[in-house]
Amino acid sequence: MAENETNANDGKVNLKVAYSQGGSEDEIQFSVKPTTKLGKIFAAFCQRTGQDQSTVRFTFNGDRLDPDDTVKQYEMEDDDQLQAHVSQIGGL
Repeated sequence: MAENETNANDGKVNLKVAYSQGGSEDEIQFSVKPTTKLGKIFAAFCQRTGQDQSTVRFTFNGDRLDPDDTVKQYEMEDDDQLQAHVSQIGGL
């Protein structure tokens, strides 16, 4: 990410969280500081989608994310996409 892009957004990074719901793909966008703990993003995502946080797993570039890590630790940049995986309980 270019230095001036970060400064233009007050140092914030725009991230997308992609997920499947009812057979369709959707995404939610977040604007966060590089020092933001990922758990804060996870909680906001679950609140917006009505998911129980204990049933959702998040990945970035195939790696499972730890809620205590920060955006900066994964070198996330503007428009990077995280994946939310909702655990299926029971069913077919």
